[in-house]
Order: sequence, then C-alpha cells, then structure tokens
Amino acid sequence: MKNSKVVFVSVVVCLVSFFSGIAQGQTPSGKAVIKQMYERYQDSWYDYLTFKQETIYYKDGEADRSQWWYEALGVPGQLVIKFDSLDSGTGVIFRQDSQYVFQKNKLVRQGPRVHDLLVLGFDVYGQSPIKTIEKLAGRGFDLTKTYETEWQGRPVYVVGASGENDTSNQFWIDKEHLYFVRLLRVNASDGAVQEVQFNNYERVGGGWVAPIVLFFSNDELVLKEVYSKIEAPENLDASIFDLENFQQARW
Repeated sequence: MKNSKVVFVSVVVCLVSFFSGIAQGQTPSGKAVIKQMYERYQDSWYDYLTFKQETIYYKDGEADRSQWWYEALGVPGQLVIKFDSLDSGTGVIFRQDSQYVFQKNKLVRQGPRVHDLLVLGFDVYGQSPIKTIEKLAGRGFDLTKTYETEWQGRPVYVVGASGENDTSNQFWIDKEHLYFVRLLRVNASDGAVQEVQFNNYERVGGGWVAPIVLFFSNDELVLKEVYSKIEAPENLDASIFDLENFQQARW
C-alpha cells in the first residue's frame, strides 16, 4: 500500500511538471508581452529622438505629393511636429494624451487623443507597463487574445487577436527584439481595414527606430514616411513641447 502511494505521488508530480511545461510554452498574454518589452529596454531606451521625415501621400497606388516634417520626441508621451520647415508655424504637438494643432503659430484645434503608434513604438519602453496596458485596453485592444505567427520572415507575437481569421484590433511585436512592427484596426465608420507597418528597423542608442513607416487602407498604400537625420540626443530643451513655445521651438 505504501509503495502504491509513492507511485501515485510520482505520477502526479510528473503530470504537474508536464503540464507546467506546456503552460510555459504557451503564447504569453498581451499584458505579459508589454511587460517583456518594458523590462528588456527600460534601462537603455533613448529618452529623446529627433529626425526629418519625408511624408509621401499616395493616390490610386501612385505617389501624389510629398511634404517635409520635422519631429522631436520625448519618451514617454511627448511629440512635436513642424510641417514644411522649423519656421513654418504649422504643425502639431502630442502631449499628455492630447493633440494640439497649430496654424500660423496659433493653436486652432485641440482634443484628447491616445496615439497608438507613440505608445507601441516608443512610450512602452519609458513608462510603467500598467500605464501602457491601460492605454491600449482603452484603445480597444483585447490583451487576453494572443497568438504567434511570422511577419516578413520573423517570428512575432500578435496581441488582440486569437488567430489569422480574427479581425479584431491587433498589434504585432517582433518576438526576438520586442519591437512593434504592425497594427491592424477596422475603421468603425466605414469598415475599412487600416494597417500600419514599422519597417527596416535600425539601432539607435540603446533602442531602435523604424525609418520606413507605411500606412494602408484596405491593402492600398496611402502614406509612406521616410526618416532621415535620426539622432538620439541625451537632452532636449523641455520647452519645445510647451504649447506657448511652439513658434520659438527649435532642435
């Protein structure tokens, strides 16, 4: 009888170990992926980023026009963009989950906005995972749904969808480097599938930057961003993100 109990306990231990191994091999939840991203780069990701951006607009599959944007980023949650030149007086500031639009150096429009691409591409590495999770959940991503697949020949985590046929709002994270590579969202107003790709990643400081960003609507390319003069300065004047300083801001 005693030997039987020993055998039974041994079997239970083996089964527990076996199923624990399966659990460890499962795709992590969206919350766990966000935590991994933060923990990988929290001590190395740059605090500031500046770059010049050629913004190319497409119509019927062809480049229609282009515009130069000048951008300065503070991680987390700060981005100032000046259109055409640093002296144009036209542009936008993203700050504290709000958007502020300027024309001729005057604030003409403002409103709340959580910028998905800022959160996933940059802020995730500079703020607590709890804050990132709250923002993404508020933007309609179901972080309990995940699966794994490949994107551009590399393994990725897909967060927000449970499989290839799931069209829910979702974002894709490179499994090795833990950076954001793709977003899919269905437009509530017309049902169009909006897609954003962060491509051609390169190392910048202790982090990464994707200098080619593509925007699609129903698989048709509508916008392309090409970054140049990319720098990660140790410091930037905090006043460049102030609403009152838009006209004078330079970097």
